[in-house]
Amino acid sequence: MKKYYGHYRFYQLIEEIKELHSKKNYGYSENKDPLSNLRASEAMGVEGWKGVIIRLTDKFSRVMQLAKGKPDIIGESLKDTLQDISVYALLCIILYEEWLKKK
Repeated sequence: MKKYYGHYRFYQLIEEIKELHSKKNYGYSENKDPLSNLRASEAMGVEGWKGVIIRLTDKFSRVMQLAKGKPDIIGESLKDTLQDISVYALLCIILYEEWLKKK
């Protein structure tokens, strides 16, 4: 087994993020395309990866508000929002790589 370096909590969080992605993907996407919800922006002329960047700006806005101490009435914690950002960032890479291959 390969030895990983760095903080042990990082690898625990990766496992949590995998679970989060799986649960949300089940609820948001179509079975044939696990990124269908993210590709929806393409119907409006916006590449999927750019659509994800737009979603990330919303998440960053939420982080800024939570960091200022503004309570979140939806119930999403700072940790939840940061995990969403990490998932979106990885999905953005996937869509960006796909886009580059089509160019």
